[in-house]
Amino acid sequence: MKKRLAAVLLAAVTVSSALTRPVSAEKADEKRERNGSFYSYSFEQLENAEVLNSSFEFSHPVYSADTGGFSCKWDKIFNTIAEVGWDMSEAVADETYRALDKLEVTYDADFYTDGNGFFGVHGQTQSPAAEYYIVEGWGNWRPPSGQGFRGTVTVNGAAYDLYRTVREVNSVDHNTEYVTYWCVRQENSVTEGVQNRVTGTVDIYGIFSEWEKAGLNMSGKIVSCGLFAEGFGGSKGESSGSFTVHSASRTWKSALADQAVTDWFLTDTPSAAAGDANCDGVVDVSDAVLVMRYAVADREAVISEQGLKNADTDKNGNTDSDDATNILLHIAKKIDLTK
Repeated sequence: MKKRLAAVLLAAVTVSSALTRPVSAEKADEKRERNGSFYSYSFEQLENAEVLNSSFEFSHPVYSADTGGFSCKWDKIFNTIAEVGWDMSEAVADETYRALDKLEVTYDADFYTDGNGFFGVHGQTQSPAAEYYIVEGWGNWRPPSGQGFRGTVTVNGAAYDLYRTVREVNSVDHNTEYVTYWCVRQENSVTEGVQNRVTGTVDIYGIFSEWEKAGLNMSGKIVSCGLFAEGFGGSKGESSGSFTVHSASRTWKSALADQAVTDWFLTDTPSAAAGDANCDGVVDVSDAVLVMRYAVADREAVISEQGLKNADTDKNGNTDSDDATNILLHIAKKIDLTK
């Protein structure tokens, strides 16, 4: 039975790896939260897109103290955005940025773009609803194309251009204006067509202050902030790229707090549950697939040190197809790995 299960799982892995075949229409999105931080992605390809070989791949994070383990790549797509970030309710308690003395994001990532792609810090506000982008680097298009220009400022030693754009959002009974605030670094940190190691610290509080000085309405309550990458290829799918986050941290200080708080993306103590190879706190089929990929020497199947301990279900010092089978048996309630 174990051999049969292993064969079925290996077939599933093989089929999964073949799912980057030509597609004419595809849409997917996911958001996962853990202890106040989250990762999310969305991918969309138009049904009538003039492209034959589009694909999107995403790697779930590994929870560890030194890396977020977040990675995705796309090829010839209509649109995609991927982000790691934080809920801001704890930091500002449904207040505006003025309730803070400090808010910044420090990052270390790899970013590649061929076509229209850019990365930086992204988030939302409520009451009024708005979106904000702080763009650190871009490919063949510098957002937002100069529209809504509001001046140039220097924040944390870097020169940025400020913008405000508005688009109409259709609802059932009326149209609503949706405001986006842009802050685009003048010095591009990205070279198109090559892998870029990008690092830095973005002073979100300082940039909010500059937006307000420029006459923009910054009275919205901060909902979130995070490190993002986006690719937009339009109907011809002229965007390809990749984004891997090695580490990301948020530092904030409330006006009422004595000291600043730094929290890392998804860096709480990793799960030590037997069978939880990806350390996401749940033992499911994704763990069995990861273990089988690792067992067949898939170089992209990375398992953390804690994950290898969890995956060694028979405690023989190896992580192999027998462990993948045991995880499937555990999911099917045929065996209990907790005992």
